Amino acid sequence: MGYKTVVELKSDQTIKLGGKDATGKANPTSIEGYYLGHRETKSDYGIGVIHFFQTQDGNVGVWGKTNMNRQLTKDRLGQMVLVTFTGMGKAQKGKAAPYNFQVQYDDGNTIDVGGVALSNTDTHEDVDNVEDLNDEPLDEVQPERATAPKRPATTPSASRQAEIQAMLKHRSNRA
Repeated sequence: MGYKTVVELKSDQTIKLGGKDATGKANPTSIEGYYLGHRETKSDYGIGVIHFFQTQDGNVGVWGKTNMNRQLTKDRLGQMVLVTFTGMGKAQKGKAAPYNFQVQYDDGNTIDVGGVALSNTDTHEDVDNVEDLNDEPLDEVQPERATAPKRPATTPSASRQAEIQAMLKHRSNRA
């Protein structure tokens, strides 16, 4: 019997694709490597996603954006992937302009990532570049968890239903 080592989703460096950093210097526009998976990170600024790639320069973490997150699915795990920043989309009212990405993959060039340990328990202390989360608003607002109403809904009494019907009938006769 031979032991296998569990590979953790850690990176030697963490980057953002597209846009500019805090000093005004342009961020890289693409990354190529074997896709190892992603991990959600929690911080004071919200939830961020870091995608991990095994590259020639070591493991690289890439801060995800909505468009990238949708394209980098579990179907890409272990495949050679090229992610390219293609520009900014059109801003919607009340939202920042989205970052657009093209994801290309080679399903014939793969590695085994079955032993990769996925974890969603990171806190802001574990995040390398937590200030990156504060640079821009998140692409999507996380909805609040639903709660039960303070007063449960009830069926109106027969007399109240009759009053409402009379008001509606009166209003339709006036039109």
